[in-house]
Amino acid sequence: MRAPLIFLGPYGPADLHVFQSAEEAMSYAEAADVLSGEYGVHGWDADGKPVALVTKPSEKQPGMIGKLLGLQQRLEVEVRELERPTEPEILRKALTGRLAGLKPEFVDGAESMVLDDLISLVCESIDYRLEQVRSLRPWRKTRR
Repeated sequence: MRAPLIFLGPYGPADLHVFQSAEEAMSYAEAADVLSGEYGVHGWDADGKPVALVTKPSEKQPGMIGKLLGLQQRLEVEVRELERPTEPEILRKALTGRLAGLKPEFVDGAESMVLDDLISLVCESIDYRLEQVRSLRPWRKTRR
């Protein structure tokens, strides 16, 4: 599995999640969100190999008090490679769709890019948009 990992959420290309590593995906994604489908049903590595975020029972067991309170075993998130053929064209379509929402002027040129360059362009565009949002702080107005 080659990073970054890209997951297409249920709301289409505007809901694209990009993680720089499997570890980042596993530490960021919460089991409840994975179970509810927040990361969608399509995920890929940088080569277009299908991957998925899945949950598994945690090795950590509830303690004595947790057992008395009836707490269930926790779930952990893991990234799993799927046994399906690579889907670089589907990944390309998702990335181009996301790019259209971020930098529409780049979409025509992106069609001919190799997949690695397209992924980099989308990641840079996402970072740029995040910086723009961050520069709008303070988000809350103070009361006087």
